[in-house]
Amino acid sequence: MQILTAETILNDETFDELFTIEDEVERTKLYLQLTDRASDLGVKTKFETLYKAFKNQFKQYLKDMQQAVVKTDRNNVTQYDDTYPILNCGTWECDMQGVRTYTMFGEVTACYNPVLPVMRLVNLQTGDEKTVIAFYKDGRWKEIVVDNSVLLNANKIISIVRSGILFSSENAKFLARYFTEILTYNYNIPVQMSTSKMGWLDNYNSFMPFIDNEIVFDSESCFSSVFNAISEHGKRDTYINLIKDIRKRDRKEPMLLVATSLASVLVKPLGLLPFIFHLYGEAGKGKTVATMLAASIWGDPSEDGYMSDPKNTATVFEIYLDFLNNLPFICDDMSKLKRVMSSQKQGDFSDFIYFLAGGTGKKRSNVNLGVNKITSWKNCSITNAEKPLTSETSNGGELLRVIELETSPGVIFDDGTSGKLTADTIRENYGFLGKEFIEIIIEIGFEKIKQIHSEFVNKITDRDTDNEKEGKQIQPMALILTADKLFTDYILKDGVYLDFDFCYSLIRSNKAMSDNERAYEFIINEVAINRNNFRDDEIQPAQRWGYVQDGYYLINPNIFSGIAERGNFNKKMFVEWAVRNGLSETNPGRTDKYVKSKGRFIFVKAPTEIPEDADEPF
Repeated sequence: MQILTAETILNDETFDELFTIEDEVERTKLYLQLTDRASDLGVKTKFETLYKAFKNQFKQYLKDMQQAVVKTDRNNVTQYDDTYPILNCGTWECDMQGVRTYTMFGEVTACYNPVLPVMRLVNLQTGDEKTVIAFYKDGRWKEIVVDNSVLLNANKIISIVRSGILFSSENAKFLARYFTEILTYNYNIPVQMSTSKMGWLDNYNSFMPFIDNEIVFDSESCFSSVFNAISEHGKRDTYINLIKDIRKRDRKEPMLLVATSLASVLVKPLGLLPFIFHLYGEAGKGKTVATMLAASIWGDPSEDGYMSDPKNTATVFEIYLDFLNNLPFICDDMSKLKRVMSSQKQGDFSDFIYFLAGGTGKKRSNVNLGVNKITSWKNCSITNAEKPLTSETSNGGELLRVIELETSPGVIFDDGTSGKLTADTIRENYGFLGKEFIEIIIEIGFEKIKQIHSEFVNKITDRDTDNEKEGKQIQPMALILTADKLFTDYILKDGVYLDFDFCYSLIRSNKAMSDNERAYEFIINEVAINRNNFRDDEIQPAQRWGYVQDGYYLINPNIFSGIAERGNFNKKMFVEWAVRNGLSETNPGRTDKYVKSKGRFIFVKAPTEIPEDADEPF
């Protein structure tokens, strides 16, 4: 209630609000507060006089209403056209002129549209309820989905006016009361199980959105366009022939992206972790078309269709990933990506990598001091850019989560138009193979698919006789090979499989995954770039970084801290590792070593293996 003045406290609206409170205790509490306020304003006597008059009127109203209910209860039903079943509506009058009721002040209109609830939606994941609301406008019925926390709340229901339902903030509380009562009176309103997430349901026996009428999509308009984009369009034969033609060409990029797109739906049932496949290389060679091809497996590959906009905010990405759930996240041109995370630096994708591969969003509190539902997803992500996602400063955790492929020389789609013909074809024909792939998976069963995946894992590990490959990257690569085999054997049947040796080469080595190995290489490169800062002859360096002595680089501790920051590694952890591996020397209990007449330095052993054609570094 707004701050009351001596004039407004005596208005009809004040007493109207007071007597619309059904709970007598709450109504009495408000009455006492108003009495105190009237006393402060010097109008207590006038207020109490009006209160008594309104109270008498209210008693008479209750008496009249009790009599009216007895007389009209059986006949008080919705009197709309025959589009929807008739519902009991208690003391509400519902016809093609809108929804009305009577209060002690006379007739009140709750809504100027014919409006009624037609279905209750119960979310499979959360148990939360939403309601499908039908309303009549512009000569036809329309339907919207509204969360019950909005529909039945007098303060929040005003938000649905944007859909075209005609009411104002003044009668919002009456409309909320109408929906509460009509949902209470009518137990025959159909109940439908629903979901706001795409992916596996019913113990992996069904997959949203490829379910007919059993489970419905209940998300509001935010992702309805993406949901609608997951559909079939054009001619299947045209699309299949294009895919087969592309697979015959000597280009591995499209096949790998398509296989990764299909592999996304196998991540959760096989108990694997989300991962990212990143395609990078020179601009204008077909990376975008290859990414569109991966998206076309499921639906419309256009920018306003299935694929994500790289300029989205972190919150939008999170909600979008939660919506996709088990379907692949596909994003074109990561160079357009804004600072999604607050700590993200220009050109640094480390936070975004952890975000995509983490599988869960942030915990957030709500106005009731509780915790909102945590967003989650189990899928693959497909991205592209002119540069890799990872860099020489990426730590092992980032490298572990990303499989990267640099495009080969030349255009990816040699169709005589540098990929335009291919792009045009998949814009007009798409969405056939995703549903077919799901049907095949359900038919085959996951026990057999797990066996195929295990065979590829074993094939990779048998090939890795020196145990050089990172074990946690073997799993996702085996998954891509598994998806490709299922796709080839059961859908295309063309005998064209991914090149195993090439896929094997994309798995990172253990050495590349080691943060300390990477840090050592970064330090050696930094020293080589700044070799003049280590000179110890007649030419003194402009800035001394350190010295070279007995096969070690002696680096000033402050300089070394700067190198560690640029190289994204922990100084203390690196030195401890280097000491254990004979690559550093320290004084006991320290990370540095004292040199007489020069001071303390970080000791880093110079590499002993130098190519024969290389110049001596110093």
